[in-house]
Amino acid sequence: MLIASQTKLKLNRMIVGVLCAILLSSCAVPYRKGSFGIDGYFAELMPDGTTRVSYSISRDGAVNIANIYAAYRATEMAKEGGYNALEIVRTSDYSRNMNTTARCTVRFLNLSEADMQKARDMPNAKSAMDIANRFGQFFPNVYPVDELQKALEKNILREGK
Repeated sequence: MLIASQTKLKLNRMIVGVLCAILLSSCAVPYRKGSFGIDGYFAELMPDGTTRVSYSISRDGAVNIANIYAAYRATEMAKEGGYNALEIVRTSDYSRNMNTTARCTVRFLNLSEADMQKARDMPNAKSAMDIANRFGQFFPNVYPVDELQKALEKNILREGK
């Protein structure tokens, strides 16, 4: 009787584990380029010279990950353009009909090493980076591209992984 109940308990634990794995994998949002009807990132150059980077997810309430993915795409674009810093000018997000979109408007910058150090030494720089990384909330600030990208990288789920 004891062996049967232990076997049943192990089986129940295994079933719960499998169900949790399925549930977690269905919540994962892969990072990718968007297209019509497919979640992902989009970017557009604005008339004032800034770039608006958006990330859309077909799931309500995924604001934090959408913000992180939009900012991460901005770091990729900065590197592609040869920039070493970016200024987050403004952010916004919205959810509608089970869709979440985050927008991050940025200005790409090339700063001298002295100016990069000033950006790092600003009183709110460390806390802004920490909050961005932990909660997906970005404040208007200048961020060194390499440091921001490295901080956000652990939150990025690549397609096929």
